Amino acid sequence: MVTPCISIVAITLLLSFPLDSTAHNTKWTRINGMRWGRYYNNPFNFHARLPNLYRVPIPASPSRWNQLWNELPSWEGGVPTNQLLVEFPFGYTVKPNDTTTLGLLTQRPRLSWPADPNKLYTVMHFDHESSRTIRIGDDGAPQILTSEAERSPPQERPQQFIMWIVTNIPGNNVHLGNEMFEYTPPLAIELDGSEFNKDYSPHVSPYLVFEQEDRIIMEESSRGCGPELFGRVQRYQELAEKYNLKLVAGNFVRVPWSAGPTEDAICRFAKCLGFPFPLGEIVPGITDKPECKAREDVMDVTLRGPTAGLEDIYGKYTSLYYPNSFLNVIRNTYPAISTGVIREFRATEGEFRDGASLAETLDGEVNVAMLVYKNAEAALQLFGGEPSAEAQKILGAVLPALATNGDYKVLLVQPENQDWDVNLVARHPMNLIDVEMVKVKPGQEEQFQKLRNEYKVRSRSSNNVLDVVVFKVVRDTLEKLPADNLFNFPAEGNELTMTVYRDSAAREAALSENLKDPGYESTFDCIACTLINNQLARTYYPPYPADDAFPAYP
Repeated sequence: MVTPCISIVAITLLLSFPLDSTAHNTKWTRINGMRWGRYYNNPFNFHARLPNLYRVPIPASPSRWNQLWNELPSWEGGVPTNQLLVEFPFGYTVKPNDTTTLGLLTQRPRLSWPADPNKLYTVMHFDHESSRTIRIGDDGAPQILTSEAERSPPQERPQQFIMWIVTNIPGNNVHLGNEMFEYTPPLAIELDGSEFNKDYSPHVSPYLVFEQEDRIIMEESSRGCGPELFGRVQRYQELAEKYNLKLVAGNFVRVPWSAGPTEDAICRFAKCLGFPFPLGEIVPGITDKPECKAREDVMDVTLRGPTAGLEDIYGKYTSLYYPNSFLNVIRNTYPAISTGVIREFRATEGEFRDGASLAETLDGEVNVAMLVYKNAEAALQLFGGEPSAEAQKILGAVLPALATNGDYKVLLVQPENQDWDVNLVARHPMNLIDVEMVKVKPGQEEQFQKLRNEYKVRSRSSNNVLDVVVFKVVRDTLEKLPADNLFNFPAEGNELTMTVYRDSAAREAALSENLKDPGYESTFDCIACTLINNQLARTYYPPYPADDAFPAYP
């Protein structure tokens, strides 16, 4: 009676713990050289238990703590007074001098240190040994290093690749601070010619906490997936000196080449920077995947409004809730033209062409529609193609209800930050967006870009601004349409910026902070500098009236 039970248990164990695990070796991650997890993103798998992984580590003794920091290569930052507790999701807690796979460091950690609740702090995280991979050349541009000859002699004041900076943290409440450098996992790579060296000595990635003398407005910043990544090459000691920061706590890990996670991070950098990172040549198996390419989709920002007295008809044919609206005609072109993403907003105040107010623009009401297309060619196909009989019928019904019998303005744009998604913006009914669709004055282009960038960075030190979104205008596309086409809108000199606020109180507080340079608004003329929200007119929602084209609905 006992033997069958033993056999069943034995079979179960063999199935759960196969004798030959070599097939899974490439899926394991490592901490200090020890296998951990069959899959790096599933540490809760019962195969993956590493003894003491989920226990809070005992702090290092003072002598051991000093020894660890003093043994770091080229470290001149001193020894932090306190040991910083760094806890990552999935239960991993950093022990000083750990060698840890990148797969465990993909999300922001929770930090804790002996903090004074009445003081402000700054957190910095960077690749201390990134000088083996990148440096700033004499022309100020980042230079990728591909050999030991290029790495010699070592720089007197080497740069670091910044992974994360949060300023103005009250006590150790990191989530209440200002994230100036958005968290990115501590990618560590080294090159041997055009090949990745996968056996390099793991790079040291410190986590440092500094005490501030007062609230600071940091002028350096990098957020999102875009060209701002180039701004991550900084000297952390110069930042500490510039803002009078005092080191009070720290910790560090060593990050090796981590197979899947490292390759995924390289792929993401290629997407964000718009070229096969790091050398401009596609690396088979790493940067040749579709997700490594930059986004091609474009967003159509259309301004229009109803003819006075025809608001019901206008609402009917511009509503996503009405099956025969022209917006649904566009959405039904998915996936060939539309991505299916369409948002509608309503202006509440603002300045428009020639300084006109909202009441003086169109018939006193303006809507801002944002529609996303597969790419610029798809947008051109939509606007320039021959409409179907059904589309012609719908357009014939809606045009009389559009003030001026057409759109006020159509502009095609792409967000600089490829992580930005219009479908997620301003979803709360209290949220507000300041839209600046402008035409830059001749000769002011460089000054406009400079002052807009300064505003974007300064806003990140404000607790009243959720985001400032900068767009790249897609030019020479709508201009290809025939001159008599309703959608032939020139984009020369046009620029688009959006500032997102939590609510009206936050917006008022942000405006009182004077985040914009006094000369910024003198560099452009407004096409539509307007405040919008998602509170649409009643006529946008059913029931819809009958008209000559379609019956009442529902």
